[in-house]
This record gives sequence, C-alpha cells and structure tokens, in this order.
Amino acid sequence: MAAERSAAPCITAFRGGNNKADYGVTAYYSCGVDYSGNNNIAGDPLFAGTNAGNYRLTANSPCINTGTNQTWMTGAVDRDERPRIDRLSGRVDMGAYEFIHKITLISGH
Repeated sequence: MAAERSAAPCITAFRGGNNKADYGVTAYYSCGVDYSGNNNIAGDPLFAGTNAGNYRLTANSPCINTGTNQTWMTGAVDRDERPRIDRLSGRVDMGAYEFIHKITLISGH
C-alpha cells in the first residue's frame, strides 16, 4: 500500500507553471488554483510580484488570516523577521510572509 502524501498549510499556485493539485498529494488548509475541500482556498493567492520573486501577499489576498495557528508560532517570525501571528486579528496568514496591515491611528484631545 502506498503512503499518503499530504501538504498543510501551503500555497502552491504558480509553482512550476502547473497549479493543479493532482499529483497524488492531498492538500489541507492550503491555497492553489483548482484546490477544493479540506479547508482549502481555490484561487489566486494574489502575491505582490511573482515575476520579481516577491511572494508577499497583497491587501486583497484570500490567504490573509486564513492560516492555521500552531503553538510553535507564538513568538515565531516570518521570512521578513516579523511576528507570525497578526497582533490585530490573532491569526496567522498562509505562506511564508505575514501581511502587514496599514492602519491609521487617530488621537483626540
């Protein structure tokens, strides 16, 4: 009997030019074109610039705050050395980079 291969969580869109999850790997909590079920997101992750190697998420990415929080992520950082868990939402993003929300602070007198 063959061993089951799985991936969780990950973003596989654009890898090798093929975006289908049809290579005998079961994806869980992942994002990729043609993914479905298993809490996956089927669609474009909306990276900032794949042609330039920029795999950070844009503001409209469906992968923001949709990762699976794990205990090891407390105090962990992403590829940019930023906290893995978002301070505002308490959720982790899918992918190697956390999206940094731009917020405006208003101070009243």
